[in-house]
Amino acid sequence: MNKIISTGIDVSKDKLDVALLDQGQVGQLGQFENNVKGIRELIKLLKHKGATSAPLIIESTGEYHLSASFMLQKDGFKVNCINPLITKQYERASIRGAKTDRVDALRLAKIGILENNLPVFQSSRAQLKAKKYASLLAILEHQAQALKQSMASVEKNQALFSMRAKSKRLARILTLFKEEITDLKSDLADQLPDSWQECANATKGVSRAELGILHALLAGHEFSPKDKLVAFLGLDVRKRQSGSWQSREHLSKRGSPYGRKVLYQIAWGLMMHNPKYKQYYQSLRKRKKPYLTAMAALSRKFLRNFYATVLKPEMNG
Repeated sequence: MNKIISTGIDVSKDKLDVALLDQGQVGQLGQFENNVKGIRELIKLLKHKGATSAPLIIESTGEYHLSASFMLQKDGFKVNCINPLITKQYERASIRGAKTDRVDALRLAKIGILENNLPVFQSSRAQLKAKKYASLLAILEHQAQALKQSMASVEKNQALFSMRAKSKRLARILTLFKEEITDLKSDLADQLPDSWQECANATKGVSRAELGILHALLAGHEFSPKDKLVAFLGLDVRKRQSGSWQSREHLSKRGSPYGRKVLYQIAWGLMMHNPKYKQYYQSLRKRKKPYLTAMAALSRKFLRNFYATVLKPEMNG
């Protein structure tokens, strides 16, 4: 039996497509359910094939990859969790440009052979729990806002269209949403490391609740240099230029949408309550920068200061 030299796993909500490459770069394909039972079956197969020491490449796909990555890591596999942009580059370089789940799994396995120094998945159980809380929080906040807007619309048009609204019942549901949101934020804030707590206490305009969410979203990642942190949250500026032509600059928005929302909330608090950041914001507005552009710049300034005072010392420590 040829030795397995790389494993690629394409993750979706319900299944895992797996490709194993041997020394002759011949691919062996398989499919498993993306649940505890399916992941245990996958681990059993990989051990049987002798793939324990081979690179294992899995694409970071929202939260769908977390359970498989954690269980594989816990069982002794070195899990390399990569940005989907890397896979996209290899897909574009392919002559056929084929894209199916099995083709993607095989492509990931090949990336494991071709690429060096891929990021290693290293989240703990507590970090994954926090990520699940942050994901739930994002959904609840979105649903609560949507419900609030719908209730307001119904009440506004109730007489015109003879609409019957269960306003009291809906109000109770909205209250329950808000209570759960408050509890989740409190749980995440309680998990903050001391250095993050100190930052919240020392920086006017920044709350423990906001840093609690940010901590959950960033957990398990390393950002060096600091521009990787800015890009991870989609606040890097995308530039396009050819010859004398140059387009307007836009945010890439490739990172975490919820992370950007939290950072805008932090930026608003800094703009309102922190003299240093308020002065910076006002200088941007005096230069005719639009409101959202100024808030994005404020968010980047906070992130870079936060990286220098909190994240970088953590990585070096």
